[in-house]
Amino acid sequence: MKFTNLKNQESLSKKWANYILFQETDAIFVYLFSQTKCFLKNNLIIINEEKLNDIKRGNTIIFSPHWGDFYSIPIILASLRIQNVPLANGDEGEHMRSILDVMLSSLKKYITEVLDTSNPVNALFKLDNLLKNSKNILEFPEYTLGPKPKYRTKYLDNFFPVAYGLAALAKRNNSNIQPVTFTRIDDFPHYELRFYSKINIKDMTVGQINNNIHRLINSIIVKTPEKWWYWYLFSKNRISIN
Repeated sequence: MKFTNLKNQESLSKKWANYILFQETDAIFVYLFSQTKCFLKNNLIIINEEKLNDIKRGNTIIFSPHWGDFYSIPIILASLRIQNVPLANGDEGEHMRSILDVMLSSLKKYITEVLDTSNPVNALFKLDNLLKNSKNILEFPEYTLGPKPKYRTKYLDNFFPVAYGLAALAKRNNSNIQPVTFTRIDDFPHYELRFYSKINIKDMTVGQINNNIHRLINSIIVKTPEKWWYWYLFSKNRISIN
């Protein structure tokens, strides 16, 4: 799939707008019902469910692209009794904190905070401590506007700067890297939580790990780019699918 010219831009824009409109509704629905046995049994499909046991051991960096109902991932993991500390700053961080403020008390022991990454030195110290104490962190790593990025990667046939903190953090703490996505499927209200194969860090450099992370993310978003939060970058730049 190549994103060039203006072909199909209007159709893709409408799909993206529809996704943005209903993402909040999905987040509210998941928040309200994810604690119920009925929802977990009848409305949630878990792909590669066996990976839950590995994550429960801790020292895992869970990551997801800003794709699908990514705002719901901390909540759905907590509902499955998976401890996680989401990383976010700016508007995204405020949004997640507002959800935490009204969360059921039974979930708060699984999500103790939303870690602000705007101060890299403080965040790095906290992240190392979390992983060393067998905690899990949750990151959404695929795009950065940071100055002079060390790495660039190809998303939807276009190059973008990307952060490499996730890969470096995993290498330094010998942590597992577990990719996951969460999205609505078929008719409302059915959802899919999908665990992918772990990213291997053994005998790999930070750069190689980072490449593997972003190749996987691209393979996820290229199939349904209208579910990718950052699709507006392509819309603003007047780029669309051939």
